Amino acid sequence: MRGHDSAQPEARQPEEPHARRWTSSIPQVASEDVIAIGKGRYAHFRRDRRFSQVQVTFTAPKGIDPNPGRELTDRFKELGWTWRSKEPGKPWIYQLDKSSKDDPTARGDSRDALHEQFLIIIQEYRQKQGLPLTSGWQHLTEIDSKSRNDECRLTPGSSVAAPASSICEDKKLASEKRETRAGGPAAEMLDAFASVGAQRFDLTLTDAAGEKAAFRGNRSLAQLRPALPEILREAAERKHNVIVRPRSSDAALIQLDDLGEDMAARLRPASFLILRTSPGNYQVWVAVADGDADFARHLRKAAGADLTASGATRVSGSLNFKEKYAPAFPLVETVHVSGGTIVTRAELQSLGMVIPPEKTAPEAIPLSRRRSEARGWPNYQRCVVNAPPARSGDRPDISRADYTFCLLAIDWGWSVEQTAARLMQESGKAQENGEAYALRTARSAAATIDRRGGQQR
Repeated sequence: MRGHDSAQPEARQPEEPHARRWTSSIPQVASEDVIAIGKGRYAHFRRDRRFSQVQVTFTAPKGIDPNPGRELTDRFKELGWTWRSKEPGKPWIYQLDKSSKDDPTARGDSRDALHEQFLIIIQEYRQKQGLPLTSGWQHLTEIDSKSRNDECRLTPGSSVAAPASSICEDKKLASEKRETRAGGPAAEMLDAFASVGAQRFDLTLTDAAGEKAAFRGNRSLAQLRPALPEILREAAERKHNVIVRPRSSDAALIQLDDLGEDMAARLRPASFLILRTSPGNYQVWVAVADGDADFARHLRKAAGADLTASGATRVSGSLNFKEKYAPAFPLVETVHVSGGTIVTRAELQSLGMVIPPEKTAPEAIPLSRRRSEARGWPNYQRCVVNAPPARSGDRPDISRADYTFCLLAIDWGWSVEQTAARLMQESGKAQENGEAYALRTARSAAATIDRRGGQQR
């Protein structure tokens, strides 16, 4: 690479053999990806939240030197990674970019780019060692490089772009035929989202306990669609849930979760996608041209849907790995698709699916209620700007910003569940760490208000 292989290698301190596997000497490791690299060794990619950096380390069972040699480590050096030979695990580190008002996603984007860089380096090394290419989750890296040229030609109409249809009269809910073309139900589901304006997706894997196993943010349709078959296969083997969060800059995509069959049938004319996530449980997706967060809340309440739904959904064709379903994990199935169906508030009102705003704040815990009713939400960006610096000192403490947002929202009259759902929409950290984090933060804020006896600082 850039002629480096022909250059004289730079001398460095000899590495000591490892007898133990390093789990973590820094308590702020937020996520990890582990790939076997042969001869019992593993490469680890870790994101360190405390120091705003990513780390690559190598481990092996007792009796095997985890050091893979300069054939691999020099690749990281060429690309600007720094070797910390004195630290536990002897990590290679790379500092993440700093986010700003002009580029609020810089930190996350740099993390994703470095993760892809790690996957490419490890993939090449595995090939040289005669190991098979990794697939599935790591297969996204191959798709990323191949699809960048294709992305510029991708338009919302290139998948299922049908004109927005009006509400029809059919109210019977029946399973559709299984998709037989390449990609199957997962591709059909992505195409349904694309038909109403979603061209970017966050991809998350979780285990049966709901703990996050892996995350890849801001994937394009061109990147994600061809990778899903392998991702689904590997997820089934490892008992991982495959979850996507569609992102649209056009219509508001409203998720109505935990519905019964009758309500799903009632909403079918207005929906572009209906999933059956487990026996008797349905998830309806509605694209509303003039919708917003407040309208979505009213619609969820009118439908009797889960008010805390975050906008992330299980992928059709995957298994629903929840501990309560073991060992007979149900298959997530698509039961209705109507590509391009975008409706208006008026059309939903004609179905009787919109209720007027609440006149009083919902009861949850004793609140100070500086406002007599919940109107509007706190400004999340202001919470970020006013947050104290993180321990590294170079960025705002997002955890504190999330907590402050929840504190204000609950004090303004929103319930814990509603606040957690809103935090999932506003906070990138909440989206990455999942609903459990959002609910935990909201509950912590509510407990603080409760302890203060309604007196906010």
